[in-house]
This record gives sequence, structure tokens and C-alpha cells, in this order.
Amino acid sequence: MSGVRPGDVIAGKFQIERLLGEGGMGYVVAARHLQLGQMVALKFMRDEVCTPDYKSRFLREARNTVRLKSKHVSRVLDVGSLDSGSPYMVMEYLEGTDLSDLLHKRGPVPVNEACEYVLQACEAIYEAHGHGIVHRDLKPANLFLTRGQGGEPVVKVLDFGVSKVLDLGIDDDTSPGGRPRHDHPDSVVTKATDLLGSPSYMAPEQIISARDADPRSDVWSLGVILFRLVSGKAPFQATSLGELIQSIMHGPIPNLRDAKPDVPAGLEHVVARCMERDRDRRLNDVSELARLLAPYAGPVATPSLERIAILGPALVASVPPQSHTSVPSFNSSGGGSAWTTGPVRPSLVANEEKRELSTSTAIVWGFLFVGIVACTAMLVATFAKLKRDPAPPTVASTVPSDPVPLPMTPPELDPPAPAIALTVTPAASVPVVPKPSHGHGGRRGGKTPPPPGTQAAPPDAIPATRE
Repeated sequence: MSGVRPGDVIAGKFQIERLLGEGGMGYVVAARHLQLGQMVALKFMRDEVCTPDYKSRFLREARNTVRLKSKHVSRVLDVGSLDSGSPYMVMEYLEGTDLSDLLHKRGPVPVNEACEYVLQACEAIYEAHGHGIVHRDLKPANLFLTRGQGGEPVVKVLDFGVSKVLDLGIDDDTSPGGRPRHDHPDSVVTKATDLLGSPSYMAPEQIISARDADPRSDVWSLGVILFRLVSGKAPFQATSLGELIQSIMHGPIPNLRDAKPDVPAGLEHVVARCMERDRDRRLNDVSELARLLAPYAGPVATPSLERIAILGPALVASVPPQSHTSVPSFNSSGGGSAWTTGPVRPSLVANEEKRELSTSTAIVWGFLFVGIVACTAMLVATFAKLKRDPAPPTVASTVPSDPVPLPMTPPELDPPAPAIALTVTPAASVPVVPKPSHGHGGRRGGKTPPPPGTQAAPPDAIPATRE
């Protein structure tokens, strides 16, 4: 590691103990807080890539990560700068192992265990997507397996260093990205300036343009991770970057059960839906993936599904849809903030149309009920007046001003209208029933809680966050 050494004290309080991991952009060390005795992980940039653009990307990672509250995201505690101006990040210290190392040591992971790990990752990624953040570098090395307070396995998503914030105009796909670790077979060795992310896990649209990545690109990556965990093999095999890209873009999509015959057919179908080249045919978001994985994850899937349901649907603007229906979405690219029109998923549109239809119907029935009650009151009052004064008036242009209220039973409507409390008061003239108006209503994404389903597994022991 360059710039710092074991024994160095950073910011007067963090004493560096040892190297935890390194990558193309930087490295991570274990350090101890001198006053608190607490272990933390410090992430530094390499001197050779410490350019203004890289610094901006590094700090963006910290900002993106700190917005996420899920227990399945590695927490960022602070940021700072060395005397040289190079930034560093203070993160929570994790004890355990990443899933790439787990695969090296154990080989294929049992189906229920693999599904549980990916399901936990879905929690973190679903929250990120709700904030408009696409990770763009999901791979086994960025899923860290540690333990919770009760000893239960907990997966933490690491490294939002190449994440993209949708519709904010701050992403630059010409900027160099992080290079995959050379000691992991997750990716073909390439220069840091070639691609944003790890090619073996990148969706076709992200290979074409990093700027074109959206939440469904992360769904592809999670499908590839699941394939790798269950089968022990990467779905796309290659000896060079060009061959790998050709395979992902144009080669046959492998079937999970060809690599692992004892896998349930339903799970193979879920993985295939994640790895559709046409993203309009892919699973639309990670909440859908979580719901489909729950039956295979065992009884511990329920808490994950419940937390995803509480988070609610991802922001409409963050999920490019499959139809031309549009809703307003915020876009601050260009000179100033502006509301633009963006497409929305057909399922969301259908739900909103149903909601608006039911609301309009209720309004119509409500006005009808009011009208019937008012007319009935007028007729009763007129009848009472005529009975009291047999001589009919020559001209009756208004309803008598002092009707005698009589008990009456409102007519039943079919279907029944919403309950409306009414008090009939004397009227000086015939009340006019206003024409019902069909409210347009604001469009909101509705919550669709997924069915309950499941957690499980043991970690090893490499404390780290790693690029």
C-alpha cells in the first residue's frame, strides 16, 4: 500500500494496523480508534489515480452509501483527507468473508443458503434503487458475509464506488472505473480505464454504455451471482475480455440446470428471467426477484420480504418501464432544476387507473345519494304544505320556506355508496345538485407487499471491505 504504513496515525485518532484488501483504485486497511478502542476500516485512494475526477467519484461513493439505512449496507462513518489532499473514508469494520472467498473455500453453496444471501442483498439494492442509485458493480466479492448480534448470517453490500445516481446528471461514463481484483476469477484482467464494473457480472446494456445502466442492470448481476453461487461456475466463460464480452452480448444464455442438474426447475426459471438480454423481458425490480426467491430461501426469508414491503416501491423515476405512459420525474441536468416526463411501468399505471376509477365512481354515487335525499325532502315538504293549505297557489316558483321535517329512510343504492352524514335543513330554493367532476389525482406508486417467504449460513474470517 502506498501513502500509509502500519503504525501511522490518521487524523490524530486512527492507528493503522494491517492491510485488508486492495484493488485498482485503492486499498482498505484495519485501524483502531485510539480514544475509543474501536476497530474501523479505512479506505484510501492510490496516489496514481488521485485525480479530481477520481476524488469526486470517491466522495460520491461515501454520499451514496450514507443515504442507505439498511443493515445490509456497509456503513460509512466519516470522510477526511490526508496532508497530501488524498481523501479517505472511515467505514464499519466487518469480520467474516466475502462470497467470492467463500466459493473458493467451499465450492457451490446449497440452494437455500445461496437464495438467502441474494435475498438479503436484494434488501440493500432495493433501498438503493428507491433513492435512484444503481450499484453497477455487484459481484460475489462485493457481498460480504458476517454475523449479526444473534449469530445469524448477515450479508452486507460493499463498494458503491461506481454507482450511478439516476436523473441527476452527475454520472460520467467516460470516467475511469475500478479494476476488478486480479486474484479473483470474477472478472477478466483489464485496465482501470476500460469498463465501469466487473465484466463477468455486467448486463449487456452496461457493457455498451455505463450511462445506460438502470435498476434492471443490477437484477442481471444478481442473477449471475446466484448462478455462480449455486453451480460454482460463472455462466459466461472466457480467456480474454473480448471473448467474454462477445459471449455476454451474443452467445447462448446458459441454463442453470445444465451446470447443476439437481437445482429446482422454478429456480432455474428465476435465474433465466434475471439474465434476459432484453431488459424489457427481465424481472423489473429486485422486490420481484426477492418474492420469487423466498420459497427457496427457507423459513428465514419472511423478515427480508417484510422489510422490502415496508420500504415501498422504488421511485418511479428510477425504474425505466416498458410502456410509453409517462409521469413527471425530476431531472436537474442542464442549467437548472426541471420536471420532465418519464415513462412508468404498466403495472403502476394499471394500479393508478383502477384507483382513479374507483374514486370517481365513489364521487358519482355520493352526489347521486345527496340528490335523492334532497329531492325526497322537497317532496315531503311540499306534500305537508299542500295538506295544511288545500288552496293551491296560482304560481309556485319556489319551494315553501318552512317545510315540516318528517322521518324518512334513504333509498338503498346498488352498489352501496360511501357513508355520508347529512342534515336536511329548510331551503329557500330548489337545491342544485352539482355535476360530478372526475379528479385527475396525483400518481403515486402503490405498495404491493410480497407474500411472506425467509435467512441462514456460516461465514469465514476476512475482515474487510474491498473493491
